[in-house]
Amino acid sequence: MAAALRGPTGRAALVAAAVVIVLGLVAAFGGFRTAPPVGAARWAPGATVELARWQVVVDRVELSDTDAYGSPGPTTLRLHLRLTWTGDRSTYGPTTGLVTLLVPGGPAPDPQPTTVPTAGYQGGFDPDVPRPLVLDYAWPAPTARGGKSVQPPAPRVPAVVQVVLRDEYSRPTYLDDDNWSLTGPVGHVSAPVRDVRR
Repeated sequence: MAAALRGPTGRAALVAAAVVIVLGLVAAFGGFRTAPPVGAARWAPGATVELARWQVVVDRVELSDTDAYGSPGPTTLRLHLRLTWTGDRSTYGPTTGLVTLLVPGGPAPDPQPTTVPTAGYQGGFDPDVPRPLVLDYAWPAPTARGGKSVQPPAPRVPAVVQVVLRDEYSRPTYLDDDNWSLTGPVGHVSAPVRDVRR
């Protein structure tokens, strides 16, 4: 047996066996799991994040079961932001997907948030004027059952959620020299969740 392992074929078999063992150990300990797409940079809640056309401040995240007017509603992760638009003309709001939520360990929130009206502010962003933006993400994300949208019951309250930020880059075209697209995640804020459910 020892003589058989000395030749080129025997060495190749040993190397192949060692590779299989190492790969098996890495997989067994979770080494091949896909990391959540949160970006490399990390910011603290309250820090100002400078993006190409926005300054973003993540104020807080609340777990709520009321709508903007205090009436009972679905369970949501309510994200409170302060945004400053740095463009040269007024705009309606940030590009969809500039800010998203990730709940470590799941379940996922609805990727389509709703905007919550805030007192004294009706929407829209003027250049260099900080404005609040409050987004409600239904959590867990509703599922379709029997042709209806049903929200599963909320599991244990997450201690922290990750507010994932993407940036934008200009992609001028012949028809539009103000054409912007989202990058992948550039970083995230790990924000504690405050349970304000009634």
